[in-house]
Amino acid sequence: GFDRQTVQFDWRRYNEVLPGTVLALRGQWRASFGGDSEFFYLGGPNDFRGVDWFALRGERTLLANVELRFPLVDHLALGFPFGGLSFPPIRGAVFHDTALITAASGITSISAPFNDQRWLGSFGGSLTMTLFPPLVVRTDFARVHDFESLTNWRFDFSLSYLY
Repeated sequence: GFDRQTVQFDWRRYNEVLPGTVLALRGQWRASFGGDSEFFYLGGPNDFRGVDWFALRGERTLLANVELRFPLVDHLALGFPFGGLSFPPIRGAVFHDTALITAASGITSISAPFNDQRWLGSFGGSLTMTLFPPLVVRTDFARVHDFESLTNWRFDFSLSYLY
């Protein structure tokens, strides 16, 4: 049978620090206990950037995101003899993600597989364009680190949502 207890906590806060500029904060803790505990996954543009979707897995995960979002282009339009084409605003962001993966199983991190616990971080920048809420075209440039070593820059393109 199923012998598991699962606890999840998700906290988010958005502060406008300047007109149009938002500091987005998120903390998330997920844990599963018992003989049939479940795994939680991290990775991708919606939680831990700079790695593949769902690349990190563990029975307990702790995630913190800090992101400063700011306007880059408010209005972009192209004119043609047969009409015009307008684009939604383009926003920029700088971010840092931190994650603790515990009770991990066979995860490949940036340096070597680990089977116990590991702190990881990623930092970089993003460009986003909201097609229609909540759908966002997103480009991330990120580097991942384990507080000892650092990966090369990684470029990711996604059709997603903003946390």
